Amino acid sequence: EQQKKVLCDAVWLTENQDFTGAILIGNMGAGKTLLATTIGIEFLKKGKSCIYTTLFDIILDIKESWKKDSDSSEKGAIKFYSTQDLLIVDEIGVQRTTENELIYIAKIIDNRYNNLLPTILVGNVTQKEMSSMVGERAMRRIREKCKVLVFSWKQNPNNSESHHNGYVDTFKILQFRNRVSFGSLVCV
Repeated sequence: EQQKKVLCDAVWLTENQDFTGAILIGNMGAGKTLLATTIGIEFLKKGKSCIYTTLFDIILDIKESWKKDSDSSEKGAIKFYSTQDLLIVDEIGVQRTTENELIYIAKIIDNRYNNLLPTILVGNVTQKEMSSMVGERAMRRIREKCKVLVFSWKQNPNNSESHHNGYVDTFKILQFRNRVSFGSLVCV
């Protein structure tokens, strides 16, 4: 039942690109990154910009601007991530964030929120853990009008050729576009 709900929400996200954000959390190997990048591909197909990155890489880009010989500025790095049509931030939970880093993340998410630009946060964490990694302020902004998709199923350890694990292949489901059905459940 949880997989069906996630897949219906996934179809909605790819079809309705005016969403303000999504949080994809749960078990490793459950298809969170696959779903997030599939949504990103749909944005690109419609001529919109999309950046897929990690929280760690955003922080590195900002810190890179602090070097004396850097061609970029802190403000420029923040602006870059703040102005893309879609920002996908993956691997939340892999790193520890400092209080100063949380300020930068909050600023980027706040800018995106104020400009009605969607942000997708992806991590092998709970909502509470994600809040501590990106900051409660940033999470409040995203949670206000976003979809939270919980990937609670386990990865199949016997399936070494792909990341799907007994759930319906998300990418194939999204190709149907207008109508997807799972037995008696229909996503329209």
